[in-house]
Amino acid sequence: MYQNAARYCVLFASRHYARKVWSNHERESAQARAVRVHAEYMLPARFDRTHIPGLRPTVGYIDLSKTNPSKLADLVVRKVGDRPTERYFPPVPDRLFARAQARSRRERRRVEGQAYDFFRALTRMTVEEREVVFHLLLHGCPSELPDNVHINIDLLRRSLVSLRARQFAF
Repeated sequence: MYQNAARYCVLFASRHYARKVWSNHERESAQARAVRVHAEYMLPARFDRTHIPGLRPTVGYIDLSKTNPSKLADLVVRKVGDRPTERYFPPVPDRLFARAQARSRRERRRVEGQAYDFFRALTRMTVEEREVVFHLLLHGCPSELPDNVHINIDLLRRSLVSLRARQFAF
């Protein structure tokens, strides 16, 4: 997680943090990532002045004895940036063009138009309907997409039964 998946790592440093084996393991992974990407990645916040191995004294940090949780949350949100909108369609869907092997401007317009129409259709569906579409695309025959979508009816039925069971679980 800390080495490959996260955008940033907020490190909450304290005397308790310094003593725990797992915390040190996580920090080492985060530091490996920071060294590899040569970019700001670790965002240290200190509860006290305890020395944390590998965290140099020249590294800037947030002093949590002077910063309340709400202010820290605001700082993190400002650093991370706005959350992506829920109904986001990329302005330039380069990965889609590459996957569809759309090279000319005409091919790209066609691919983008079809993708946007599909996206708009998905936004009008319920969550359950989108899950059915997801199962269909996930388990359907990939060699005929998008012109001839087919799936084993029994597999689709089992997926729908599972979906309904999760809906009514308490």
